[in-house]
Amino acid sequence: EKGSMLNRLDPLAEWHGGGNGTAGGMLGGITYLESVNPCESNLILVGAGDGTVRVWRNYTDRDNVRLAASWRAVPCNAAASSVNGSRLKQRRSSKVSPTLMGYCAVYSWQQDTGLLYAAGDEASSPMLRIWDARSEQCINSISTQFLAPITAMGCDGHGLVSVVTGTADGCLATLDTRVRCSVVASHQPHQARVIATLLQPGGDANTLVSGSVQGDIKWFDIRKGFHHAFRQVVAHKGVLSCLTAHRLQPLLAAG
Repeated sequence: EKGSMLNRLDPLAEWHGGGNGTAGGMLGGITYLESVNPCESNLILVGAGDGTVRVWRNYTDRDNVRLAASWRAVPCNAAASSVNGSRLKQRRSSKVSPTLMGYCAVYSWQQDTGLLYAAGDEASSPMLRIWDARSEQCINSISTQFLAPITAMGCDGHGLVSVVTGTADGCLATLDTRVRCSVVASHQPHQARVIATLLQPGGDANTLVSGSVQGDIKWFDIRKGFHHAFRQVVAHKGVLSCLTAHRLQPLLAAG
């Protein structure tokens, strides 16, 4: 059966709370889309590359779509430097490839807690910010001490405190959001920018799937760290730009 478009929405065209009010003036475009409370409400969360976040209500109804909330999850200077990649040249690691330029603010939504995790490049070290979406308040900011910007982030959807991040130089790290010295485990299994960190794909507990722009996808047991992948494939010979997993079935989609 042929599908039909329910609505066409420009989620960046309207900005309440500052900015120039146009999608064209916003850096990075849309980098994150997530359905919020999918069983109870018609809400969609949109994250932009410049660090701004919007929540839209009734987004499938052309005549009744409304902006429910909007705020800046990543400071303007951090997000802007993430978009143009200028900070990467100042990193101590000289092996970071120029192909890693062009990263933006990244996000991860935790449905059970109503928390949004957000990160962007920083002058000193990347910060992970945790937002309560209901109050639009930042409840925690964690300095990761990474040498490269966070380019991918995944959190468990069931209220756990662990977040797995990927960085522009190919590192993976598990963070405990309850403490300031939050890095529990870290390693560099990839040789290029990490574009996805998928926790518990297909409902597979204790499993992480990560992918890099070079096309390699790896499976890890998060209890054992990231030194050895128990499975790996090369999904693309060219550039891998996106990777996602089904929440209940053992299915991955890469492009």
